[in-house]
Amino acid sequence: MSALPCFTPQDWRILASQWHPVALSRHLGSTPLAASLLDRSLVLHRCASGVAMAALDRCPHRGAALSSGRIDHGLLVCPYHGFHFEPSGRCVMIPANPELKPPAKLHLQMLNVREAYGLIWVRLQSGGTAELPPFHEWSASGTFQVLPEPVDWATSAGRQMESFFDVSHFAFIHQKSFGEPDNTDVPSYAVVATSDGFQFDYVSTVSNYPLELRHLNPPGFLWSRLFRIHLPFCARLSITFPGNGMLHILNVAAPLSPVCTRVFSAICRNFDPDIPLQEAINFNRLIFDEDRCVVEQQEPKQLPLELNQEVHAPSDLASLTYRRALHAMGLS
Repeated sequence: MSALPCFTPQDWRILASQWHPVALSRHLGSTPLAASLLDRSLVLHRCASGVAMAALDRCPHRGAALSSGRIDHGLLVCPYHGFHFEPSGRCVMIPANPELKPPAKLHLQMLNVREAYGLIWVRLQSGGTAELPPFHEWSASGTFQVLPEPVDWATSAGRQMESFFDVSHFAFIHQKSFGEPDNTDVPSYAVVATSDGFQFDYVSTVSNYPLELRHLNPPGFLWSRLFRIHLPFCARLSITFPGNGMLHILNVAAPLSPVCTRVFSAICRNFDPDIPLQEAINFNRLIFDEDRCVVEQQEPKQLPLELNQEVHAPSDLASLTYRRALHAMGLS
C-alpha cells in the first residue's frame, strides 16, 4: 500500500501561517471538540468566559487525545491520567501527585483562534497575515444568514477552490440545479489584482434560479457573478438577482491533508425572508455535490501549478491567474 501524500516542509510552513476554519461555532459547547488541519489533530473548547481555545490534540504527559477528555470548571481534563490544563495551556493539577507543582514543560501547544461568520478559525503558526478573509456582507443589515454543515472532499484544497470559481462548467455539471445545457458560451471577463488575491465580475445570461423557478428569470437579464479570491483557499461570490437582490457565498477550503479538504460555506441574502433556510441549504448542497462528484475524480488530486502540466482555454483566465498566484506564494 502506498503512503498518503504529505505536505512538503515549505508548503506546510506557508499554509500553517494562514487562517483556516476548523469548525462551526455552534458545535463548540461544554465538551472538547476534535478537529483537523494540515495533517495535525486539534482540540477545541470554550473556557469559562466563553472564548474559544485551540491546541494540538496531544497531552504532553503520555500523548493522549485531549478531545476525548472533558471540561471541569473551565479546565481541560486529560482522559488518560486526569491532568488539568487551564486556558493558557498550563497544567495546574496532577491528580496522582496532588501536592506536586506541575513542571513548566507540562504545557499544551496553544494555537491562535478567531471566531467570525459562524466559523472558528485557527492559525497553526504566526508569520502570515493577521487578518481573516473579509466577509462584511455576513453582518450587514437586512441579510439572512445560512450556515450549512461542512463537507469533506477527497481532493486538494486548490482543486476545490478552482471548481468554485470556474465559470465554463455550469452547463455541464449543474444540469440538476441551475445549469443550461444550451448556454455554453463564456463571455470574456477581466481579472483585477487585489491586495490578497484577485477578483473578476463574470456577466452572462446563465440564471442562478433553481430549474423549477427558471420562469422568474426576466428575458435578457444579465446575471453578475462577482468573484473575490483571497489566497490561498478562500473565495467570495456575490450574485446580483433581478430586482437588486444579492446572494453572497463565502467558500473556504480547509486542507486537512494534501488530498482531503473540508469545505466550509457561509451564505447570506437580502431577499425572500419567508423562504425556509433549509431550502437554501439543500440547493447549496446540490450545487456543491454536483461539483464534488467530478472534482474528486480529477487527477492529479493536487492542483498542478506548472502551467505546462495541463492544457488551457481562454475561458480559464481565472484558473490561470489562481495557479500563478499560488506559485508566487511559494507553494508547490
